[in-house]
Amino acid sequence: MCWSIYIASDEQLTLVPPDPAKPAFYVMAEEDEKFASVVRRHLSQKYLCFAGGISGCGCDFWSSAEERKNLAGYLAAELSQKKKIDLFICWAGDEGREHLLEKDWDSTTLLTEHEGLPERALLHIIR
Repeated sequence: MCWSIYIASDEQLTLVPPDPAKPAFYVMAEEDEKFASVVRRHLSQKYLCFAGGISGCGCDFWSSAEERKNLAGYLAAELSQKKKIDLFICWAGDEGREHLLEKDWDSTTLLTEHEGLPERALLHIIR
């Protein structure tokens, strides 16, 4: 099973298209409205995206300091242009389950190796 990282904002998020020929950090719009409606139980903002790493899912954000750095950098850049960004983090398939944690979270926390990302968490990203 894989980790899923959803990013939401009321303002358009910058997309980082996946490149199958050269896997790397990416952010893509969640276009499946039926599935998005499940995720929107946690994230009500207008724009909803999915973030993944080199292996194509969110697992790299736990195992790779480089991928955490990519995600933290992306969030910092987006926050410099947007008022609010939220994340919902869960195991794939748990999108419809209640979140276990809701809190404000500094994106630089991603850079600390021992912090990790919490499970089934709704995180309000702060600068």
